[in-house]
Amino acid sequence: MTDTLPTPQAGDAAASNASARDRAAPQAPAADAASSQGLAAGPVASGQPTVHVVLPVHGRKAVTLQFVRCLLAQTYTQYRLLLVDDGSTDGTAGAVRALLPGCEVLTGDGQWWWAGSLHQAYLHLAAQDAPADDLVLICNDDTCFEADFLANAVAALRGKQNCMMLAQLDERAQGGGIEVGVHIAWRGMRIEGVSDPARVNCFATRGLFQRVDDFISLGGFHPRMLPHYFSDYEYTIRAYQRGRKLLTDPSVRLTFNSETTGTRVLKETTLRGHLKEVFSKRYVGNPWYKSMFILLACPPLHVPGNLYLAWKYFFIDMGRMLRQAPAGS
Repeated sequence: MTDTLPTPQAGDAAASNASARDRAAPQAPAADAASSQGLAAGPVASGQPTVHVVLPVHGRKAVTLQFVRCLLAQTYTQYRLLLVDDGSTDGTAGAVRALLPGCEVLTGDGQWWWAGSLHQAYLHLAAQDAPADDLVLICNDDTCFEADFLANAVAALRGKQNCMMLAQLDERAQGGGIEVGVHIAWRGMRIEGVSDPARVNCFATRGLFQRVDDFISLGGFHPRMLPHYFSDYEYTIRAYQRGRKLLTDPSVRLTFNSETTGTRVLKETTLRGHLKEVFSKRYVGNPWYKSMFILLACPPLHVPGNLYLAWKYFFIDMGRMLRQAPAGS
């Protein structure tokens, strides 16, 4: 049975409805012409929605191909793969085409990152005039799922509107549990994955399903303000604040390779190197992007306190580095 997660209350995060000033120009990127050859696999089934699989990738061909093999094993074959290849130099796109000749490819220059890649996909799909009942799946390439993944998702979302559904994250093989979503406690901005549907007020975009019309009407991402980390949280919080139902279903699950994610532990020991690492787009604790997330998504009551916390530990860490740094570092 599909669980409906709690709807926002009056005291929840105020809708930020951020402007599109920081977004790319509203022009759909052109998919590579050689790749636009219809459904990725299987015949068109009358009355069945097409699942548009949006897959941002960057330079990890073996990981991406593992994801594509999961797609090829699906019992539900009415899907299109939209590969958003942000500057891969290892032949990722060509290798994917060899396995899945019908895929579409959007090609970036390595500067799109996660939010930029998803925003390009949004612009592309918005220009395609796809049927409203089709589905969009946003997914990471370092996820794996069983052969009934798409079929179960299509069944779980049948007849449902104004909603988004996140695939449950199964971490039992690693000694964890089942994560059904994310809870953000705005006082202190504590973010945690949770197994209780009643606590969910936010989703990641790792296995996120929506109807095409819901995907288009929500708008795109903010690739300049939030190019990578926190962009998924801002996006789903925005949906939640606009009354979208957050759904989860135990029949729709995937696994995730946590070792392929970005920088979570700082390693640089020189002051210059440390600053470069802290303000990298790959660092989850980057105080600048954390501040952008707070300004876009946080309830006004908690904005000052959370901005203070975002920078407090940065300056404490800088003080420690200055005391330890040798001259000329």
